[in-house]
Amino acid sequence: MAIKVFCCYAREDQALLSKLRTQLIPLQREGLIEIWYDGEISAGTHWETELHEQLNTAQVILLLISPRFIASDYCYGIEMKTAVERDERGEALVIPIILSPVHWQEAPFGKLQVLPKDAKPLTTWRNRDEALFNVADGIRKSIKKLNASFSVSSAKDDLSAISKLKTLTLDHALEPASYPQIAGNYIGTAYNKIANANADITFTVKQVQENVSGYLKILTPGWIGSGPFEGTIDMLGNLKFKVKDESGKSAILGEGLVYPDQSIGGVYTMPGYLDLGTWHIKRV
Repeated sequence: MAIKVFCCYAREDQALLSKLRTQLIPLQREGLIEIWYDGEISAGTHWETELHEQLNTAQVILLLISPRFIASDYCYGIEMKTAVERDERGEALVIPIILSPVHWQEAPFGKLQVLPKDAKPLTTWRNRDEALFNVADGIRKSIKKLNASFSVSSAKDDLSAISKLKTLTLDHALEPASYPQIAGNYIGTAYNKIANANADITFTVKQVQENVSGYLKILTPGWIGSGPFEGTIDMLGNLKFKVKDESGKSAILGEGLVYPDQSIGGVYTMPGYLDLGTWHIKRV
């Protein structure tokens, strides 16, 4: 299955985008990816409508980070914001690519795994071709893992595949030496795929070895599912839990992963409903 890749970049960096696209041609020839950037917009097409449609349907989004990108109100304020929001909901995998030196660590995408290796800006490499190859190789590995995830997932599990990939692509995975310690208070959001809507949530977590328990509270009016939960976490950070309603019946079945930045995210289903979505929380 060809993965749809969206390239978000500043116009001044178009030459570097062109060189990167050349390095990605082998992936295209193998049928692994379809690359889209605004140069693909046909004459007479409403460019903004087409761009937004591509951005909101891409499975992988490349952010080409440079001082020009950060300075662009459109790149930073619209495209990047949309990309990060989709990443947080588990709808897409966002890969920032550092083109040239700029303060990016505190940006909304600052906690994502970046390319090239060691976050060394592409233009500072002594051998530019080697830097471009390093980026392309990192993208190739992510694409292959994403394809592998999709190949073993049913249609309704597509969000779960992307959520799992976000942990698999990080270089610094959790070491299986002990159970990750996740006790504490968290805030975050849940996304309902059917309703295409977000809700604010809080988690209070207690933990004894692999056993976790606590309370999930949905803060947004109109959403159901608040209640106590119980579950387990393994040494690799895989979390499973059930939330019970006031009658003691299971209201939400959740699965998640502990990311290296200690945030937690995953997917959920609701027995008896068509609801399916993703969630992501951060410790407070």
